[in-house]
Amino acid sequence: MYALNIGLVAGLMAGMSTILLAGKPMPALADEVKTESTRSFRPADKLEDRLSDGFVRKSDADRPRVEQMLSYGQSAFSEGDYGAALKFFEQAAEVGHPLAQWKLGKMYQDGQGVGANQTTALKYFTDVAVNRGDEPPNSLMAPFVAHSLVAVGKYYLNGIKGSDIRKNPHKAMKIFRYAASFYGNAEAQFSLGRMYFEGRGGYLDKKMAARWLKLAALKGHHQSQALLGRMMFMGDGIPARPSEGLMWLTLARERAEGREDDWIRENQERAFALATENERRSAITGAGKWNNAFVSRQ
Repeated sequence: MYALNIGLVAGLMAGMSTILLAGKPMPALADEVKTESTRSFRPADKLEDRLSDGFVRKSDADRPRVEQMLSYGQSAFSEGDYGAALKFFEQAAEVGHPLAQWKLGKMYQDGQGVGANQTTALKYFTDVAVNRGDEPPNSLMAPFVAHSLVAVGKYYLNGIKGSDIRKNPHKAMKIFRYAASFYGNAEAQFSLGRMYFEGRGGYLDKKMAARWLKLAALKGHHQSQALLGRMMFMGDGIPARPSEGLMWLTLARERAEGREDDWIRENQERAFALATENERRSAITGAGKWNNAFVSRQ
């Protein structure tokens, strides 16, 4: 069994600005961790569909009431009654229901039914990360913990304007690495790979970036596929493999959404224009085979 090698201590209540990471060894790289798999990437907002009993570490007498509050909150949320959902989630969160805490974090993060408040969102995400950071990677709760860790990491990577939360890339990298290694979370792997690629936090290492990006790309994370593909096509910090790079870029373009993914389309079009005819054919064939194999795994 893979032992937990990190401790998270909450420090995100009003006026506090740090999460302290215990001085224990960080987990091994994701491709060295036996719990790592090529399970597909699933957006965080779909995770609550996996809801089941047993999430609350309270007595059996408390559990039915807490689960009922969560159920009411879910129903209200799905009907667009965000005010009622907020109240029900708050009641469940008060006794430590991690799904309720995560939902509250998302509501405050997105300003959904409540005024957007990133510091409050960070507090709820941290509650999940701190109280459930030892959740086994194969448990039903693990995806919520992993996504909460990623959210906390992003807040520390970018800081929160107008608050005591300052940019701290070193802390963000540690949090991303934990979520990427222990939980095999694709978004964490992408965030970590991108930090190595850009040299944020003082760690410029494009070979390491490609290593993490590929782990996420294999799960279907399209932004990882795009950045990895660009690196491979251009030979940016790694040996050039134009056909494979164009394949990853092509896969990423198929999944690109919204203007935030314009960079993916632009890079794919540029690579396609520069590629030889043989490279294009190889990339298209490879993308088709990869898509078929990926669908069969889901």
